[in-house]
Amino acid sequence: MLRSFVDYRDPNQGSSDDIPAYWPEYSIDNQHYLDFNTSITDNGDNAVGYSFRREYSVFWSRMVPQIYGSKKGVCDDVVINEYARPNSMQLKWKPSQYARPTFALESPSADDLLYMNAQLPQTRDTTSCGGSGEFIRSTSSGCVQGEMGKWQGYLYSRFLGIPYAAPPVGELRFEKPSSVDSWSGVRDATSFQKICPQSTYDPSTMSEDCLYLNVYVPIDSTMSYDSVAPGKYAVMIWLHGGGFVNGDGAQSYLGDVMASLQNVIVVTLNYRLGALGYLSTGNRFSPGNYGMFDQNQAMQWVADNIAEFGGDPERLTMFGQGAGAESAQLHTISVTSRSLNMNKTILQSGTVFDFYEYPDQTEVATELMERSSCKLASDSDSVDCLRSVPVEDLLAAQDGSAGDYPPLQFAPVVDGTFLARDPVSANGVLTVKEWNFLIGSNSGDGTPYWDTVQSTQSGADFESIVQSSYQQKFGLASDDIQFEYTDWDNEFFDEDADELQKRTFAMYSNQRYVSKSDRVALKASTVLSNVYQYSLEYPDETAQQLQYPSWTGVMHGGDLPYIWGDILRDPATQGANPEATALSYKMMTYWANFAKTGNPNLNENGDTTADEWPQYGPLHRRVVRFGDGAVIQSSYPGGKQSAFWNLVLPTLDVSCPLYMQ
Repeated sequence: MLRSFVDYRDPNQGSSDDIPAYWPEYSIDNQHYLDFNTSITDNGDNAVGYSFRREYSVFWSRMVPQIYGSKKGVCDDVVINEYARPNSMQLKWKPSQYARPTFALESPSADDLLYMNAQLPQTRDTTSCGGSGEFIRSTSSGCVQGEMGKWQGYLYSRFLGIPYAAPPVGELRFEKPSSVDSWSGVRDATSFQKICPQSTYDPSTMSEDCLYLNVYVPIDSTMSYDSVAPGKYAVMIWLHGGGFVNGDGAQSYLGDVMASLQNVIVVTLNYRLGALGYLSTGNRFSPGNYGMFDQNQAMQWVADNIAEFGGDPERLTMFGQGAGAESAQLHTISVTSRSLNMNKTILQSGTVFDFYEYPDQTEVATELMERSSCKLASDSDSVDCLRSVPVEDLLAAQDGSAGDYPPLQFAPVVDGTFLARDPVSANGVLTVKEWNFLIGSNSGDGTPYWDTVQSTQSGADFESIVQSSYQQKFGLASDDIQFEYTDWDNEFFDEDADELQKRTFAMYSNQRYVSKSDRVALKASTVLSNVYQYSLEYPDETAQQLQYPSWTGVMHGGDLPYIWGDILRDPATQGANPEATALSYKMMTYWANFAKTGNPNLNENGDTTADEWPQYGPLHRRVVRFGDGAVIQSSYPGGKQSAFWNLVLPTLDVSCPLYMQ
């Protein structure tokens, strides 16, 4: 072909036997090249590529001049504020996309009870509660009556619907939680209470009187089945997700499987959501963060009472997913939560760095007041007006069903009490040195933005989405985000809807979740915290997961069936997907071990796991990848994309645009 070029000034001239592939001419519109690194004879025209190493060439021809021009002051200055909250007051995603399945709790049979009475007679003294009886526990507010439960042959005890605060109704709406009134006698704790109000409101299952928690306790087969050995069990306190506007800590998260299999006490709880939990006027009339104070009070209840259930108040671990994980890390920063004597937390697809993904809460509060006809002369009067609005009407104004409005997004704020300072600032995050972290994300965590992903049909759509998502935060550096996620090697990228959607999805997954997990892990390990990081990459075949293409990976919330044992509840399901079953067992073991010892590889008896989970460090950023039943050690899960979000973008103080065409 080179001889043909010399002879004819065209490498395609000559005998066809000498031309194994057509070598197209290079032009601005058609930047083709012939790849001599492959076997041209075998590949023929497939050896023709588009824009040789274009990712590198456009970096030098576009991004470097942008940075250089900005440094030289060629362009106007632009304010870049990574910590600006977005203008949109709408929800981040549709809550209905992530509704949890509910399961029924199993009770032991008469034969089980006869066996237990015969083999392990009850010897517990419950005279402090006014008499004797099985599964009666004394708490700081009064005595509660639980019951025995059963899961696939494992017996455990459960105490459901225990109040940890007074009902936040009437004048207590938009106030911090108050102590629950004591009761006399023994209170029944064998059924769930109503969950906190959320859209779509259902009075048969929801009520403002919702501040209850549930306790699941293993039964030690070597002891009397109703005996209590204070400090025997580590305690795992679950903070549910749902974007601070929906979710519950009742039937959506049953602790029977984790407690039975892993010999830990599991506590689940409800906390106030939406406007009821987070309405903030930015002043003393409604400072906000009521849902955070609910969580704090529930955890204080656990610290004060869990020894009566056999729990160790010195081994309390918070764990949560999504907004629950965000909440957990906010508690590590909050002075209010310091007295709880906790130093371990598990963050699943959520971190404190999500704080600025939510809109300005005073603007959201003003919008709610206007929708509810409560925007009065003063914030004091406006909040009093909102207190008188029936809960169903308040929710209708919040979710927009009362008119043609988008739903409102409520979230935590810096209130001067629960959060005394910006939780994302360097000073705030340095408090991680007091904590041990197990932290990670799912390979497809970007599914909350699926509607936006699907709307990406052209290069123009892609550009519009990038700018609308990031221009307010990053100014002209948002051009560099578009640059990073453009497939420069794809000649038809602007017309390739599938690839455009994959790049948009990757952008959201990387920025919103993966890079933030990396960021927390690095900061924590830098100040000598014990950190263990993971990436979940094997999706369980739930109906919710199957609504997304396989290339998306594990959806946001796709970790929950593994951690809560959904996969293990039906033996038929276990047989259909043995890899998922094995992975569920392994993940629950790691989580429980971390709660027991601070090390996911080691339980309280000194037993180690078969697959080692290496500790993450600032020099060796090791991570485990949970695949199809396998545990694979790897390094730096976010790779180049996490480095872009965490290391490159924050340093791009640019005032020049980056020309993408």
